Amino acid sequence: MARNRAVNVIEGIEELTEKLQALQKKIKGKEVVDAMRPSARILRDSVKQKLAGVLGRKSGAAYHIAEFYARESGNSMDDMINAPFYDARDPFHDRVGPSMLIGISGKYPHFHFLEYGVASKNAPAQPFYRPGIDSAKGPAMAALGENLKALIEKHS
Repeated sequence: MARNRAVNVIEGIEELTEKLQALQKKIKGKEVVDAMRPSARILRDSVKQKLAGVLGRKSGAAYHIAEFYARESGNSMDDMINAPFYDARDPFHDRVGPSMLIGISGKYPHFHFLEYGVASKNAPAQPFYRPGIDSAKGPAMAALGENLKALIEKHS
């Protein structure tokens, strides 16, 4: 029995591919990064909000351990509220293209005591980073979708 040769089963795929390639040539990487920035801010602000809740309680073994190391490094726990940041990366920074980085400033390496706890000290975690990202993922992706759609419409 002879095998059938593979055929594109999606009608118009060639035309779609051509349009996407043309669009890729028109849209500049900086435009994509600019479209990503509002989403990155939403994620960063959500992490900051969750962190403010943890820092506002000023309680728990993990908090006191983080506070000790903050003092040792010359940082204030109150200033840690500014530790979350975002970086909508230049498309030429990485071979895969534009990207978003949501992180915690290296000035505050003791944040991990809050996020993960300290098992050896029986200090339970008081997570803020992952819950902040998770709670803002929907609104951030909706904003990203809207911004990218507007960018595509602008160049179509």
